[in-house]
Order: sequence, then C-alpha cells, then structure tokens
Amino acid sequence: MMARMIALCALASPLVGLAAEFHVSATGRDDQPGTAEKPFATLTAARAAARQAGAGPHTIQVHAGEYFIAEPLALTAEDNGLAIVGEDRAKVRILGGKKLTGWQPDGDRFWQVELPGVKEGNWDFRALLVNGRLAERAVWPNRTDTLENLGKWDLPLLPMLAGFWARQPTREELTVMPYKPGDIPENIDVRNAEVRLYHMWAESLVGVESHDRENHVLVMSSPAAWPMGACNRRQYVIYNIREGMQEPGQWYLDRTAGKLVYWPLPDEDMATAEIIAPVVNQIITLTGTREQPATGITLRNLTVQCTSVDLKPGGWGGAGLTGAIELNHTKDCVLDTVATTQVGGLGVAVSNSSGGVLRNSEIAQTGACGLKLGANHMVVERNHIHHVGIHFPGSAGVLMGGDGIQLVRNEINDIPYSGVIGGGGKNCLIEENLVYRAMLVMHDGAAIYGNLRESVIRGNMVRDIRPNGQGFGASAYYLDEGSYDCIIEKNVSFNVARPTHNHITRGTIIRDNVFISDEDMTVSFQSSENVTFTGNSLYVKGKLRFSFRNAAKTWENNRIFRGEGQDAFQIDGWVPLDPPNAPKKQAMTAGLMPVPPTLDAVITTEEWPVPAVTLDRDSQSFTPGGPPSRAQVGYDAQNLYVSLQVNRFRGASVTEGATWEEDDGAEIQIEGKRADGTALTFRIRGFAGGSLQCLAAEEPAYALHDRIQFVGKVSKTNWGAVMGWKGEWQIPLAALGLQPEPGQSIPFNLRAYLTETKEYRGWEADMGKLVFGEKK
Repeated sequence: MMARMIALCALASPLVGLAAEFHVSATGRDDQPGTAEKPFATLTAARAAARQAGAGPHTIQVHAGEYFIAEPLALTAEDNGLAIVGEDRAKVRILGGKKLTGWQPDGDRFWQVELPGVKEGNWDFRALLVNGRLAERAVWPNRTDTLENLGKWDLPLLPMLAGFWARQPTREELTVMPYKPGDIPENIDVRNAEVRLYHMWAESLVGVESHDRENHVLVMSSPAAWPMGACNRRQYVIYNIREGMQEPGQWYLDRTAGKLVYWPLPDEDMATAEIIAPVVNQIITLTGTREQPATGITLRNLTVQCTSVDLKPGGWGGAGLTGAIELNHTKDCVLDTVATTQVGGLGVAVSNSSGGVLRNSEIAQTGACGLKLGANHMVVERNHIHHVGIHFPGSAGVLMGGDGIQLVRNEINDIPYSGVIGGGGKNCLIEENLVYRAMLVMHDGAAIYGNLRESVIRGNMVRDIRPNGQGFGASAYYLDEGSYDCIIEKNVSFNVARPTHNHITRGTIIRDNVFISDEDMTVSFQSSENVTFTGNSLYVKGKLRFSFRNAAKTWENNRIFRGEGQDAFQIDGWVPLDPPNAPKKQAMTAGLMPVPPTLDAVITTEEWPVPAVTLDRDSQSFTPGGPPSRAQVGYDAQNLYVSLQVNRFRGASVTEGATWEEDDGAEIQIEGKRADGTALTFRIRGFAGGSLQCLAAEEPAYALHDRIQFVGKVSKTNWGAVMGWKGEWQIPLAALGLQPEPGQSIPFNLRAYLTETKEYRGWEADMGKLVFGEKK
C-alpha cells in the first residue's frame, strides 16, 4: 500500500502541492512502504521517502519507541516544509549512542566493559547516560573541592573595548601549568586526563600533553582561554582519571586500556542498568545555505538524548560547542514540544538564521549552554531550560546573538553562569521570564545579562542570585560593555544584593522596577553615561549603596522602604553626586622604547612595550562614563612617542575634520623650553582624520609642526561600524627644547575631545606630570 497522499489547497492558489505522510516505528522495517500499517524502522528511510515524493509539505509520524542513530539526521533545503512529529514526547526517544553490555567486575567496587575503537582513538566521548541521568565524570581531588595552580600571569584585566589584556598571552602562558608538589597523583595517565581551569566568568576544559613530575608541571595539549593565574584565578580540577573515582555514580574512559569503568550507585544492578554511550555530537541538523536556507521545517513531540562533545574550551557562555539539535542557515523553522536532555554539549544551537519558533519545550541536563540563538527575529516562548553547563560551568541558560529576538515567558533555573545572555543583539525583547538560581559557579554575570542595543527587558521575575566566593559578583539585571538605549522596566528582583549593574552603557532607562533584598543592596552604573532611574521601589533591610551615581542624569519618584516597609521616602535628591577627583599624585611614565614604532595607527604590544594608562578625567576632574580611552608614552634619545586609542560605542559618530572642540581629536600638553631656557607649554593636537596642529603660548608653532610625525585613523569593525579612533605621534625632543634623563619629571597632560558627548577624556583635568622611566 502506498503512503497516504493528501491534496493540499489554499485560498490564494488552486493547487499548492501534494502532501505525503510517512510512519516510523521501532518495530518497523526500512524495506516497507512507510505506511501506518507497515512503517519504516528509521528516520533516515522516512526522510529519503519524503524527498522522493517531491514537493510537499510532507509529514513523518514517529511512533512511540527508542531510536538509536549512528550519525546525525541531516535535513537540508531539499526537506523544506517537512514536519517530523512524534506520537508522544515522553515516549519518542531519539538517542545518539548505543547501549553497553558485557560488564565485568573491576576490583571490589568498579565495573568495566571493553570498547572497540577507544584504544585506537576511533571512539571518544565525554558524556554517559545511566538509567536516564547524565552520569558524573571521575574528578580529582573530589566532587566539591578544587586545587590551585602556580600560574603567575599578573597583567590587569582590561575592558573588552580596551583590548582585554595589555598584551596577548603566549602559547606557553596558555598551556603550561605549574602546580604544588603533592597536589596531583604522580602517575596519572596523561592520555586520559582532562583539566578544567576556572576563570572569572569562563572556564577551559583542555587535555594534557605531558607531565613533568620532577618540575611539577602539566603541559596542556591545546591553549586555555585565559593564561594561568590571570585575575588571580588559579582553581582547577582533573577529570577522567582513575584516581578521581571518589563516589558511586562516577565513570571514566580509559583510553590507554580501551575500556569504560563505572562505579554503580547502591541501588543499581549492572545486569539490568541501562547505560548508553554517545557515538555522535549531534542528533538532528537543519542546514541550508545563505542562498537556499532550510525553510519551514518542523520538529514536534520528540525527545533527543545522548551526545558527546569535543575536547576544547566551551567559549563565551558555553556556546562554542555543537548542539544536539543544530540549525544553520534556516528560515521560519519550528521546534515545538521538544525535549533535549542528557546531552554532552549544547542543547539547541541556532546560527545564521531568521524567523522561527522554539516553544513549549524543555532543555535540561546539558554539558554546555542550553540554547544558543544566532538568529534574527526568532521567538522563544514558554520553554523550561534548567540544569545546564554540567561539564562546562561557564555556560548560560540562553545566549542570544541576533536582532529582534523575543524571549518570552520562559522558566530558566539552576545555571552555573548567567541565566540569559544578550550577546550584542538589537531590538530584542526579554519579557515575563522567571529566572532563579543562576550564577551558581562563575562570576561577573547575572540572571539576565547582555551587551544589548535598543532592547527591552520587561516584566521579568528574578530571585535567588547570590555571588559565590570572591569575584566580580552576581546581579539580577546587568547590561555590559557597549549596551545603549535599552529599557529595564517593571521587573522584580528578590534576594539579589545587586539588582541592577550597568557597566560602560549609554542611555539606559531603568524605571518602575521593584528590587527587594533582606541584606545590603548596591545599584551600580559603572563607567556609564546618561542613565535614567525613575519610579523604582527599593526594599532593603541593610545598607543601600549607589555606585557611580554621576552616570544617572535623571532621578524621579524613586522610593526606599526600610524594615517592614513603614518609613518609605523618596530619593530624588537624597543620593549625593560623587565628588570630583583630587589631582593625581603619581606621574604618567614614559617608558624607554628599544625600537621606534611604525606610525600607522595600528597599535600593538610588540611595538609599544611601555605602560598604558586610562584617560579617566573630564575638564572638571569628574570621572566620566563610556568606553575607556587608553594612552602610552615612550621615548628614546631622539623622540617622544605617544599612542592613543579612543574607544566609543558601536554606532557612535566620529568626525574627521580639523577644528578643535568641533571635531574628534586629542591634545598633548607638555612643558618644554625656549632657546633662552625659559619654560614654554606646547599644545600638540592630532585629529581622528589625520590632521595635526601645534601651538605654543597660544600661537602656531610652525617649526614644531614641520618636525612632528602624526597618523590618525578612525577604527571600524569588519562590517564598517565606527568604534572610535587611534593616533600615533613621534615628537622630536630637541624641538621641545628637552634633553630628558631617566627619572626627570615635567608638566604633561593628554586629553581627547569626543564630539559625541562634547566632553574631554584626560589623564588629568588640567595638567599632570610625566616622568621618564629608568633604563632596564
């Protein structure tokens, strides 16, 4: 009997096409026609039949049962309009692994099974499904404690807009881990060992290449995300070694012996236990191209389980790995009532896509990020995303990386890092979500965190977000570097000491929220600009602190409630402005330059091996907000060298003219000498477009102008967005009347003028000092 053919018609067209329905059953056979009475055995056979049926839309009905796959089910533009529909989500399981049998005792407590291909390197995995749970890997020193390495990276962490590190770490600094004698078992098997290094808001899972027992050093097989010891973070653990088998329920893969070793729980019988090892990293993929996206494909009423993941750092938010379900170059695809659980990597990953819906679904017990959205205008609604990041604790519940995303009415809980990350999107809506118990392991994140633009965070409920140990803290609603023109309104936070934190943001409106804390509370606007804070109610039993208060330009109708809520009062004029900064006592240092830099407005650490400073004063000596601008000063026997990086928000305008205080430029003020030895202040101006001006005693200094070399260039992203500008000066010391010696100090200042805000960013408000560094 042929598969049932159903004619489809539409009001707008007399004939759209013919729809076919194919059936799949765990008791079927692929040599059958795929009818309800004689179903296929595999989804692959049903997909082939649907393709042969021509234009659809077609439907594959999946009957209750377990379906084990040896390679991902790949859907492409050839499958446009296809719907794969399970009979019942709880009863249709698609598993990317195979059941293991033949277990034998391994000592008094463990059991083992030989696995062909493991010793040869043909089969490797980092997840194991035991009786429906993602089993715990063997870990040293144990499940709750960590060790501390002896890494010595001590360069300060910079904002992302300032380059993150003052110089890029070497491969050695990213791979060589010295450790304390006695911390690591002497004879660990380096082929098995995998090291997790905890950073501030990220982590790295890396393999081991070698073990120097004599010098107490592990060398990693691939670079970690951060250098060893960065930000004074040195915690680590070691996975997948026999010495890490500390508790029942743990396992490790012995790659040297070619076997899997498991320690059963007290109530587990190895004769009946269901143990499934993954053989794939992905289970279902929807893949098109930019020219021909996979369009209108639907997955409904399915459970997807059991995948592995490659050995590498998980990336920001744990989103740098593969997903059990992955969409790439798709359009208007739908995932409805789908469970993605007990998988080693990401749950669902979407990239280069547009439109589409994820609704009424569950993502849980994932090794990495729950949901990654690299899609524009996708709707994510009424899903439950929980207990993610089991193997990669730098993972988020949801990471959004597109424009126009709507994240609405989801429940997100038990997340090691941020519950939601808005990763650079524009015009997004995060509304009426319940987020709780996030930030359980990592630092510097939030229940809802983002680098968002022109987006709205509205009507969400956040509770129980607590920092764990010393770090950069945890917040309820946190907008980070480069966020601008966003609205945080009508939200609630409960049991969160820092309900809103805003770092290098512009134009944020925070209004009509309720923030509740039984302890102290901090509201922070660090390095931000033009914040509005209105109509908010703050219930706090402990101390209330507003950090970087000057960023908030508008304060209206905010109320504080103390104790049992009796003595409410408004804080429109209650919170004082931060005072101006006192003049800096220290001088800026000019470092000795071994080689003159190339003047091309490309500033590298190799060319500029001298200290960098932040320009953090305005003309009144207040600390302004916005992205940090950074400068370096160096010298040799002939010249003074100055580099400047002015960072702005994406989308900011930078003018390239040559009119001071009308165009973007910077001014070096330095006290030199006239021919008679009297002091003379020079003003040396460089503009973003490359123009140069020199003045002395407010008169043009033509001789100096002719001898100075300057290059200025506007900084842009690969897609053309303006991000500020850079400049490099080479100034002959003789033209300034200077013959500096190491340790000599002279009056000096450097300040940039920003047309976007009509403000200065300077080393000092007026005049500071420059000291010439000693020879090394």
